[in-house]
Amino acid sequence: MKFRIVLLLAFAALALSGCISLADDITPPPGYKTPTPRPTMGPLYPANPPSAQRGAEIYAEKCAPCHGDTGLGNGPDSANLPNPVPALAAYEIAKNASPAAWFTIVTQGNIEKFMPPFNSLTEQQRWDVVAFAQGLNADEEKLSRGREVYEASCAQCHGANGSQPTNGSLTDLQTMAGYSLTDLINFTSNGTGEMPGFSAQLTADDISAVAAYTRSLWLATAQPTAAPQPTATPEPVTETPEATSAEGEAATPEAGITPDGTEQTEAEPAPESTETEAALAGTGSFSGQVVHGSGEKLPAGVKVVLHGFDHDFTTSQFTEIVTIETEADADGFFLFENIEIPEGRAFYASVTFDGFEYSSEAVFVQADQVIFDLPVTVFATTTDPSVLLAQQLHILFDYSKPGVVQVIQFYVIANPSTTTVIPAEEGLPALTFNLPQGATNLQFENGALGGRFVLTGDGFGDLQPLAPTSEGNGYQLIYAYELPLQDSQEIRQTINMKASTVSILAPLGVTITGENLVDGGQQDMGTGGSFQIYTVSDLQAGSELAFTIAGTPSQPATSPTTSGTDDTTRNIIIAIGAFGIGLILAGAYLFWRDRQLGTDDDDDEDDNADEDEDPAGEEDILDAIIALDDQFRVGNIPEEAYRQRRAELKARLKKFSK
Repeated sequence: MKFRIVLLLAFAALALSGCISLADDITPPPGYKTPTPRPTMGPLYPANPPSAQRGAEIYAEKCAPCHGDTGLGNGPDSANLPNPVPALAAYEIAKNASPAAWFTIVTQGNIEKFMPPFNSLTEQQRWDVVAFAQGLNADEEKLSRGREVYEASCAQCHGANGSQPTNGSLTDLQTMAGYSLTDLINFTSNGTGEMPGFSAQLTADDISAVAAYTRSLWLATAQPTAAPQPTATPEPVTETPEATSAEGEAATPEAGITPDGTEQTEAEPAPESTETEAALAGTGSFSGQVVHGSGEKLPAGVKVVLHGFDHDFTTSQFTEIVTIETEADADGFFLFENIEIPEGRAFYASVTFDGFEYSSEAVFVQADQVIFDLPVTVFATTTDPSVLLAQQLHILFDYSKPGVVQVIQFYVIANPSTTTVIPAEEGLPALTFNLPQGATNLQFENGALGGRFVLTGDGFGDLQPLAPTSEGNGYQLIYAYELPLQDSQEIRQTINMKASTVSILAPLGVTITGENLVDGGQQDMGTGGSFQIYTVSDLQAGSELAFTIAGTPSQPATSPTTSGTDDTTRNIIIAIGAFGIGLILAGAYLFWRDRQLGTDDDDDEDDNADEDEDPAGEEDILDAIIALDDQFRVGNIPEEAYRQRRAELKARLKKFSK
C-alpha cells in the first residue's frame, strides 16, 4: 500500500527538517526499511554544559518551521499538521518540563503527535537545542531581575556562579538536567534539605525570576564577541613594501626563505572548506557510524551500502541512481565522498548484519546542504518472540457483507528489547497469530499468504523479523477474515504475545460478553453510526481472549456495492482514530477501500472491458469521493496523491452522465 508507506517514510525522511508536511507526496525508495532506533539512551544529562547560543542555530533550522521562531507553535509548516504544535515558549507548558524530559522527546520523537526523532543531531547538539528552547519563556528583563534576587538571597550559600558544592551545586549537570522550573520554584519557596524557604521574603514573581536565572547557571557561558577596535585607514599602496630590518634597512630575504628563517613555498590561495568545495562541485559527503545496539563489539569488515534514488512525481516511481559500498572502520565509522547530490535526491545507508538489513534514516537533498549524517544501528538476534509486546490490539466487527461477519484486527507491536526477533529456521515464522475457529478469507493490508505470511495449524505466521523499536513506535499489522453470521457465537483466540490493551468494537445492537471485559461506552463515529467499545488490559503471552458476540446491528447493514460501503469505511477510520493510531489510519482506509471498491490494479485489469461499464455504482463513487475528501481534510493523504485519486474517481463518475 503505497500511501501507508508514504506516511511511514515521511516521518523518517523529514526527521532532519524538524517538520512534516502532509502535502508532500514522498514515497520510499525501493528496498527502504524503517530505520531501527539507536541504542538505549545513556544517562539523561549532558557530558558538557549545554550552549543555548549553539542551540539557537539548531532551533532555527530544525524546530522553527513547526514551533515558530519564538516558540509559539506558529511555524510556517504548523498549518499542515493535523494537531496543534506545542508552544514551547508558553510558560504553562515549559515550567513543568525538565531538560531531560525534552531531551528524551527530541531524541525519540513523538510520532503520534507527528514529531520525528532527531538522531541526526549529536547528543550535545540535542542538549544545546533543549537549552535554547527552555529559555524561550524567559526574557532578558526576567533574567536580569532573577540575577538581582539571586545575588541578594542565594549567592552567599550557592556561590556567585552557583557552583558551591557544599550547599548544592547549581551547575551540576546531572542534577540540573532533572529539574523543571516548577521544581526550582518549589525549592525556593518551600526549601529543601537544609535550605530554607523564601516564600515569606520574596514575591511569587521574584521566585519565578530567580528560578529562571538559576536554571541558566548550568549552561555554557556564551563567548563574548570582541568589539572592533578603530584603526587608521592605510594609504593606498602601489608597490609591494619591502621588509625592513631592525636597523631600518631593507631586508631582502633569500628566495624560498621567509624573514623568520622558515621555508617559503609559492603563494597559494587559502583552501576553501570541504563544504564550500562540495557546494561548488555539486557533490556532497555521507558519513555515519554503525553502532551495535545490543552492546556487543562490532565485528571487523562491516559493509555499508549507500543508496541514492531519484523520484518521478508523475509516476511516483523511484529509480536507484547510486549504489556504493564501503567498509566501516574498527569503530564503525564510514564515509562516502564526492557523491552527486541534485536537489530532491533521496539517500539512505544500509547494513546487512546477521542476515537482517538495517537502514539509516532517509534524507532528501535540500538546497545548500552538502554534508549528511546517516548513522545505522544493528542488533544481535534472538528466536524468542516473548520479548515482543502488543502495545495495542483493536478488533472490529463489520456486518456490511451479507451472510458473514467481517473481522478486522489492528496490531501495534513493539520490540522493547535490544535484539532482533528472527525465525528459528528459514521458512518458519518469526511470530504467529491465532485465528478463531471457522475463520475464512484471510486478507492482509501489506503482504499475502505464500509471501510474507504462511499458514499455521491454528492461524498464520509472519516471516518478517522484528528489530527493536523506540518508545512510542511499533510495527503495524492489519488483517481481516470472515466468520459465518450467527445469532450468537463464541469466539476464542489465543494472543501469542503480551498485550497492553485490547479494544473490541462492535456496531450498536451487537452485544459482547466475556470475562474481564470492561465496557468502554459508545463511540460516536461522526459519519453514519456508532460503535460499542469493550476493553481488556494486560494480557500475558499465551492468554486466551474469549467472548460471546450476539445480536444484529441496529443500523441496517449494507452490501459492499451500496452507498453504505464508504460510511462503514469512515466509521472504521474514525473509530481507530479515536485511539490515536495515526500511522494505521491510511493503511486501514486503503486496505478497506481497495477491497470493497476495487484496487487500482483491478482498474488496470478492467481496461479491456466496456469503458461505459463500471463495477461500482454512481453512489459508490460519490461516497468514495466523500471518504477521500474526509481523509485529505484531516491530513491522512498527501495532496498530490489525493488530487490524482480524486480526478480518477471524477472521471469514472462522468460516465454516468453520458
